[in-house]
Amino acid sequence: MYAGRKPQKHVSILDEDNEEDNGYESLVTDIQWDPHSTEYALVSRYQCGLIMMDTNNMSVLMRYSMPSRAVYVQCLAWVPAASGTFVTGDQQNGILRIWNVSKAEPLESLKIKTTGFHAMSALQRQTAGISTDSVTTRHQGGPGVTPPVLLVCTFSDGGVGLYDLSLRRWSYLREKGHTETVFDCKFSTSDATRLATASFDGSVKVWDASRPELKFECSSPGNEGILYQISWAPSNLNCIAVASAKHGMFIWNISKGKITHRYHETANIILIYMVMRCVYTVCWNQIDSTRILTGGADGYAVVRQIDEDGVVRFDHNGAAVYGCEWSPSDQSLFVTGAEDGKVRVFCQPLLGQQGNADLVCKPVRVFEGHSSKSFHVKFSPLRDGYLASGSDDSTIRIWSYGEAKCTQVLTGHKSNVRGLCWSPEIAYLLYSGSWDYSIILWDIRNGSKLCTLDGHSGDVYGLSIHKNRPFILASSSRDSTVRLWSTYQVVSSLPIAVLAKVSWSEVFATPQVAMATDSPPLLCGKLSDTICKQITSKTLDDVMAIQSKFHLLFQYTLGIENLLDLIKVVLGKPESSFSRDYGRGIVHTKHLTRYKQAEAAELDMARQTYRGGQIGAPSRQDKLQQAADIYLRLGNLEKYCLLMVENQQWEKALSLAPAVSHKFWNSLLTRYTEYLRANKPSQVLPYQTAMGETEALVNYHLSNGTYSDALMAAVVGFQGSKSFSSERHSADGAGDDGSTENRDLIRLTIHKMAEHYQSLGQHLSAASAYLSADMVEEGVTVLVKSHMVELAFTLALSFNLTRLACEAGEMLLYRCDKLRRGDNLGLNILMALNSERLATKFCLWNPNSAGLRRAVNVESNKKADELLKLSAHSSVTEEVRLNLLSSDSSAGLEMGIAVICDMMKEKDFVLTSEIEEMLDFLQLLFDLLTISCYIGALKAVRKGYDIIVRHLLVLSERRINFDQSTCIPLSGSQIIKDINTWDRRLSSLQESSDLRCLYRRANFSQNLQSNTLYGPITTPGSTLPSYSDKNKRSIISHTIIKGPVYELEDNESCISLGEAIMWAQVNPFSPISCSEKVALANKINPM
Repeated sequence: MYAGRKPQKHVSILDEDNEEDNGYESLVTDIQWDPHSTEYALVSRYQCGLIMMDTNNMSVLMRYSMPSRAVYVQCLAWVPAASGTFVTGDQQNGILRIWNVSKAEPLESLKIKTTGFHAMSALQRQTAGISTDSVTTRHQGGPGVTPPVLLVCTFSDGGVGLYDLSLRRWSYLREKGHTETVFDCKFSTSDATRLATASFDGSVKVWDASRPELKFECSSPGNEGILYQISWAPSNLNCIAVASAKHGMFIWNISKGKITHRYHETANIILIYMVMRCVYTVCWNQIDSTRILTGGADGYAVVRQIDEDGVVRFDHNGAAVYGCEWSPSDQSLFVTGAEDGKVRVFCQPLLGQQGNADLVCKPVRVFEGHSSKSFHVKFSPLRDGYLASGSDDSTIRIWSYGEAKCTQVLTGHKSNVRGLCWSPEIAYLLYSGSWDYSIILWDIRNGSKLCTLDGHSGDVYGLSIHKNRPFILASSSRDSTVRLWSTYQVVSSLPIAVLAKVSWSEVFATPQVAMATDSPPLLCGKLSDTICKQITSKTLDDVMAIQSKFHLLFQYTLGIENLLDLIKVVLGKPESSFSRDYGRGIVHTKHLTRYKQAEAAELDMARQTYRGGQIGAPSRQDKLQQAADIYLRLGNLEKYCLLMVENQQWEKALSLAPAVSHKFWNSLLTRYTEYLRANKPSQVLPYQTAMGETEALVNYHLSNGTYSDALMAAVVGFQGSKSFSSERHSADGAGDDGSTENRDLIRLTIHKMAEHYQSLGQHLSAASAYLSADMVEEGVTVLVKSHMVELAFTLALSFNLTRLACEAGEMLLYRCDKLRRGDNLGLNILMALNSERLATKFCLWNPNSAGLRRAVNVESNKKADELLKLSAHSSVTEEVRLNLLSSDSSAGLEMGIAVICDMMKEKDFVLTSEIEEMLDFLQLLFDLLTISCYIGALKAVRKGYDIIVRHLLVLSERRINFDQSTCIPLSGSQIIKDINTWDRRLSSLQESSDLRCLYRRANFSQNLQSNTLYGPITTPGSTLPSYSDKNKRSIISHTIIKGPVYELEDNESCISLGEAIMWAQVNPFSPISCSEKVALANKINPM
């Protein structure tokens, strides 16, 4: 015991039954001071239980009894606002126990997890309706009431959670994460929904990757030492081969939940304890499932036949083998990477056809070039005879087996290269991960870097591509995390090409054609080949079906199948066309009750029941009980029930209340429901259901974050049911039309559910939620605002949502402009939209494009001149448009600016669609920059882009100060006033007259907030935390950017991608261009 830095007392605690304690058994696992005493402390010991100790006289005041001597306490914590109450967490089985200092046995035991505790801390939670001193001790009748307390719990398997002790449920739980470096990650080769990870912590974990966020599925037994690499078995064997430092190579059978094979063969008996068990790399042959390749510290690669004797060893001249892989096209060919930096290719003789069971073979080809260790080696899945290797010399080399030489050296990493992975669809695309914490996407045709992914805060080790989503990449790192990345941005022209309905030769190609230096991205893998064959054979002839296939291929967010299933429901497709997992996701409201009833029937057949912790009623009051008994004998049931209620014996009162009257029973049930809602909300659900309180049920689930249950309650209420029993519904789940109130309640629930998913960054789930109630426009709006423009464009055209189609189409046109493919892809998009405004805008942005000029019915400047002579009676906007398209475009510029300035000089100036349309048409001019900044600020106010409003106003004021001679009818003092008004809007309880004036100029009204497109734009990944030391701050919000970063033209300043998209929609000029005095500004195009 310490006072300051020096120990004041040394306390020895011996078990009363073992005076010769060996020290290990009495190992102290946790110690906590009594919050109300400076002398008493709770001490938990490894095998000697739990005690309360008086540190003043070094005596044990109380010994607490555990269920058995096999139960050990790992951690403990005092419960705030509950004097004398504490909780403990078991070391092995995740049981939480509630204690009172005066009793030797626990008041209650709750199994809240299957694995042991690591540490725990208690926090008080303020909640209305629950008293913070409502703690009672346990009697034989049941557990006591606990105050509103949150327990922060960590577990031995890496899990962490927030447990609500009063409600007996998790408020948050992250299941079973790794606690150490994750050395490898692999998507299953047979089931694409499963991802396996191997870690330094000695465990292999399998995750369900079918949802927007990874969900833990199962874990290996653990305690296997360092696990370096894993490899899935082919087909449906459901096994994983693991390379470990402690136990060599072993096979974990996931179905059986145990390790079924272990292999310890070694070529060096002298080094048996140092070398025999250390295997660094493993690869299961995907063509012949009986063969597994391993490499280790003994300097050999080993091929073994499962369940048969004999191995074949491949000599590496004593160099440890760090990487290996079978050829995807030749079952006997494999490649290795070794400590000496050499890359070796071997051809394995067939086992069973050799006279000698133990063979030692030499390589058929050796590649030299790396100056340090070579690790991962990967065959190209699209080009036979080509392979890549990563090395500690920070380079990646591309080798040609046929030409026996290195064809490309990729330089760009700043440290050792560990992870390596080829794209299964783009022949030239290669991924690499390094100790510099980054992942780089390479174009091996010219050795250039296409993209760098930053986000990990430690060395990157493992990389893996989703089996059915070739542009979803998984990575593992020393920071103990696994991350899923979207890489489709490097081929973003392909989805647009599909939407633009170009020739299929511009989408599909052979690997040889795709590798041409000047070739755009082309698909040449197995998945795209299947789609191509279906299209050419007319198996896929429906436009929506074709585009759905490509959305599944390109979509970078998991959960796309659920959305496409709901689209089929809305379009009236048969259920036979739904995916097999439709019932596991968000289900359409007309199917919801039927699917849930089927799920309940399945659980009932399996005899699976849930037993949760319950909070008991208060202790009996003898006098009231005696009086109640007298009334019962007298036959006065009403008085008996009322006394039972006063005595907190609600169940007895409710059981006899129907004998008085149904009205009396209903009044008691209402009172009991209100009591439970205030004091025991976890128990209120069945009583609200019995009373048919649909709105109360929905609000209860919404407040607890159980949105799917809230939706189910709203749907059942809409269908006129007061229970979830199947007898009340027909086979297809249809009911009566229900009331308008319940219909509105469904929409409210859907909105809350969608907002929840959007706050988590799960935009596809939010769109699916809207589609589940036929709210198509809202669902497509979510896709537009989350920048999933290809999918939004498809759905908007399919459901004839013209406004949303133009919004998504405009973003696609920006992307075509950036990709310099406006003439072909952009023209096809414009033809689908049939929007003269967009056609004119992009024609002016691309003045030399003959195709775009034809799209606006102006084939030449001469034609524009002729149209101009015939349009004297047309609108000012039309006249400006034609002047800009004519041979004298400067006249259009001058006219447009003059018109806008005249409008802004008006006393009651309001931002109109005419001003916005003319700004879309005008070219780059200094005076126009100032107008664009200020008008952009007003547009941002109206659209709900609050985060960029102030920056636009500041730049407007700065630009006016750059040039006092500007003809813009704005003053710096006026804009400063607007800035101050905008800054004060949140601190003021009421709208000021200045704020109302700003809203009026922006043409903003409160009704706009109900517009589906109102509010900020968020992009996928923008809610995910980033722990990289390369985190950057936005020059707009001045906060650390989460998710995708958009770098500006100075290569130093940056903003988030969501901020960039909002900025581009209200102001086409870069924030940097707007902040400087320039004659020609740079456009911003984050699309």
